[in-house]
Amino acid sequence: MKYILGVLVRIGLRRLSIGIISIIIVIPLFCCLILVPISLSNGEYLNPMYLVIPFVLFFLLLIGGGIIAFAVVIWQRKRTLDNLFIPLGFEGFPNNIYFRGYQGKWRDREVGVYFNRGPMMIMEISTSLQTRLGVGESFADTRLFANFAGKNPMTLDDPELQGLFIFPQDEAWARQLLDLPEARQIIRRLVLNKRFFNRQQVLLQPGWFALLYTGTNQLLTFDFKIAPPEARAWLEDLCRLADLAENIPAPQKIDVNTASDRMAASFRSRRKTVNKIQMAMVIFIVVGMPIIFIGIAAIITFVLLALK
Repeated sequence: MKYILGVLVRIGLRRLSIGIISIIIVIPLFCCLILVPISLSNGEYLNPMYLVIPFVLFFLLLIGGGIIAFAVVIWQRKRTLDNLFIPLGFEGFPNNIYFRGYQGKWRDREVGVYFNRGPMMIMEISTSLQTRLGVGESFADTRLFANFAGKNPMTLDDPELQGLFIFPQDEAWARQLLDLPEARQIIRRLVLNKRFFNRQQVLLQPGWFALLYTGTNQLLTFDFKIAPPEARAWLEDLCRLADLAENIPAPQKIDVNTASDRMAASFRSRRKTVNKIQMAMVIFIVVGMPIIFIGIAAIITFVLLALK
């Protein structure tokens, strides 16, 4: 619960900080371009253009400033994340408008890496395994939610696995995997070695091994502080873990894809198309609609001037 409270506090402080910065920018502009022209009119007749121009300028500055800030953040993220995965031969594309996604192949496995708000990173690789496994750090809230779901973690006697919660579908198979010293070392690295993210999990679902990394202790972060060797090490470790898991006797308890799994697979295959549609909608809302409103205001103003 301490972790969840910390996350909520950081979210609140982050939003408060962004709100304060916005107020510091917007209020002076509003005073200079809206209140001052109105006060100078003194209730007397004033050419409407002397009021319309500052109004239009105010909204153009707000919209333009927002677009520039939006573009700078996206460009910085793209540059940082492209440096991690483009050299590995992956194809990059926008993901959920603000973020980035990458798809490609690594060691004959399909790979997808997706960054989202949170901050969050999901790294997936294909596997022939058809069972489920979850490994995470032993947080109190993890046990609480697991109890609500009727799940209990494995009992772990190995000192190397202390500090971890492991939830397998096939416990006998999971113990075979954990009996391998290399597998234990990889799992510890992927879950417990933290630098930027503060919550790291290894997940297995039918057809996919994945890393789910979320959260950060940084208050205001607009970029992902990840070094190229670190990203490559995650990918190498995840592929090696999949190799080890596939080379032991197959699990006896297997699972078929659920409706949510099929939905995720469908979205995964159409992710690029969905993101193009999202981007087009945002461009229309952010750029197209303000231009339309400003155009309508200008037409009304010229009509009023013509009637005077």
